[in-house]
Amino acid sequence: MLGIVLIAVVGVSCYTDPHTPVWHRLIAWPEGVTTLAVLLTLFFIAWQAILMRQTVSTAEDASKRQLRAYLTVIIGEAIYQERRSEEDGGDLMFECRPLLINTGQTPARKIIFKVRAAVMAFPLPKEIHLPDAPDEGIGESILGPKQNAIMRAIVDGFRPDNEVEGIKHGTGDKGLYVWGRVTYEDVFGESHSTRFCQRIHWDMKNNVRGEYLPGRNDAD
Repeated sequence: MLGIVLIAVVGVSCYTDPHTPVWHRLIAWPEGVTTLAVLLTLFFIAWQAILMRQTVSTAEDASKRQLRAYLTVIIGEAIYQERRSEEDGGDLMFECRPLLINTGQTPARKIIFKVRAAVMAFPLPKEIHLPDAPDEGIGESILGPKQNAIMRAIVDGFRPDNEVEGIKHGTGDKGLYVWGRVTYEDVFGESHSTRFCQRIHWDMKNNVRGEYLPGRNDAD
C-alpha cells in the first residue's frame, strides 16, 4: 500500500509539467518541495510502523517467556536396598523418586517422561550413553503452575550385599544414578524438553542427598 502511494505522489508531481526534467520537478517550488515533504512523511510513517511491529513482536516474545510453563527436575526422595523379613514388608531395592516441578505461570500440557535408575561406576565415565527416550505407550499428563509430581525409577535387580553401604553413602566405586527426559507443550503450543541426571546417596543420618552430573542436565 505504501509503495502504491509513493508511485502516485511521484506520478502526480511528474504529470504537472512533462517537459520539465525529473530532478527539477522533485525540488522545484512548490510542487517539488511538497512532493518531497509527502515522501519524507510517508517514509517516516513506514519507519515508525516497522519499529512498532518490532516492539510488539519483542513484547509478545517477552510475555511468552514470562508466562510459559517451565518444567524442572530436582532431587527428591529415594529408597536404599535393604533386606527385610516378610513381616516387615519384604526386601527393598534401590529406588529414586525425582520431583518434577512446574516453576512457570501457566500449565504444562502433553507431558511425557521416562525415568530410569541404575547402579553404575562412580565417577560416571563421560562416554557412557544414558538412553532417555520414553517407552512406547506412555500417556500424556498436565501439570499446573507451581505444582509438582513425583517420578519413580527402581533399579533392576538387587546389588550384592557387600556393595550396598558404599552405594548408599557414596563411598564406593559404584553409585546410584537416576536420569531421564521430560517433553511437554506450553499454552502457546510450543514444545520444550528437560533432560536430567543425578547421583543419589544418603548422609549418616539417612537423609537423601544428591548431585547433578555436569553436561547431562539441560532444558529449552
